[in-house]
Amino acid sequence: MTLEQRTHWQYWLWVSRILSVGIGLALTVALAGCFGGDERAQNYTLAVTKDCFEQNGDTVRRDDPAAGATGGSLRVDYSDYSAHIDFAASDSDAKRLKRRVIDDAFFPFEKVDVVQRRNVVYSSNRRTMPEDMREKIEACLK
Repeated sequence: MTLEQRTHWQYWLWVSRILSVGIGLALTVALAGCFGGDERAQNYTLAVTKDCFEQNGDTVRRDDPAAGATGGSLRVDYSDYSAHIDFAASDSDAKRLKRRVIDDAFFPFEKVDVVQRRNVVYSSNRRTMPEDMREKIEACLK
């Protein structure tokens, strides 16, 4: 093999390696965008959720946050019941927060409805949550 042939062969070997790495990186970035991503980008926020309730004419107050509700808390008052909505930093923090809310419930020996959606945990001041309240909360989580 001549020097010229060897140089030509080495050149194409390097080109193929660079292309392989480039294609691999492009696929990794594309798959991360489809299946991964930042959990916080999908989180509900207190400010936008509060605005939705207020636009619907509901009475909204800032509530004392439950331990672990790093994003704050709201209380939405209806005619004969209220909803407590706690915002955590992530889904996993919300799971821990839900457990804490259940453990600290006003009715500790009875089943209490506590719902988690992404980084939000909400409950009622009643043992069971009225369906209309659940629908209103779900509609305003943003």
